[in-house]
Amino acid sequence: MATTKTGSKSGSKKNATKAATKSATKAAPKAAPAAAENIHTRAFTASMSSVKALELRCEADEANLLAKIISMELGEDDGQDVTVADFEDDETTLLGELTIEEFKTDTDRQSIKAIHKTQGDTFLFEGKAFIKNNPTNVLVFRDKE
Repeated sequence: MATTKTGSKSGSKKNATKAATKSATKAAPKAAPAAAENIHTRAFTASMSSVKALELRCEADEANLLAKIISMELGEDDGQDVTVADFEDDETTLLGELTIEEFKTDTDRQSIKAIHKTQGDTFLFEGKAFIKNNPTNVLVFRDKE
């Protein structure tokens, strides 16, 4: 099975091998050096019930992998929509305690970021996820320790 990420910032598609919602390691293009062994890819079903359910799943994966989440994009697995998340090995960051927030407009994005900044949370990245089979814009934060 191959998982294809769509909408990456570089505009290119990235491929990874994986079993649905199980660990995967990125496959390197033939002309490129091998992908970093410290990156783990997970694919989550497009029918994820809520942003909170996605948040809890990502926290569990951080704990199980001892790796921090670094990206989240829309993708496909055997023609099925999935949310693809990458995790990077990290034994120093206090993992878990994520907050994932949905936003619809630029004003929402800025307001949510400002609120979390005042709470001392760390902004990690902006991404996209499937929630109830709908593409959803998300902001990912690490809660203040």
